[in-house]
Amino acid sequence: RGCPAGKRAYYELTVKKLSSAPQFGFATSGLESSELDYGDGVGDNAKSWAVDGVRCKKRHSGNQDEYGAKWSAGDVIGVGWDGVKREIAVSVNGDFAPPNGVQFQLHPEAPLP
Repeated sequence: RGCPAGKRAYYELTVKKLSSAPQFGFATSGLESSELDYGDGVGDNAKSWAVDGVRCKKRHSGNQDEYGAKWSAGDVIGVGWDGVKREIAVSVNGDFAPPNGVQFQLHPEAPLP
């Protein structure tokens, strides 16, 4: 189930060990797990948005833009959705200052995560 319009959601995770492609973010309720086959992950299609602190990319719909934070083992990554502003923001160790902060501004007609 997606986040209700006008609401907020937030989660944190601790990086225990870095993989080659950790992608953390949000997906719409319409994303099917079968759409993540063949090495695709969150952010690799139009129904999801993600950041990757190993390759330093933010990802959506197959596009990869620069994301300036480099993650390390032990970092706490926070990912938040603001349904009022339609923004997805990221924190590292509680810090939303650049290069973290708002990474995605969703179009008014875009499906909600």
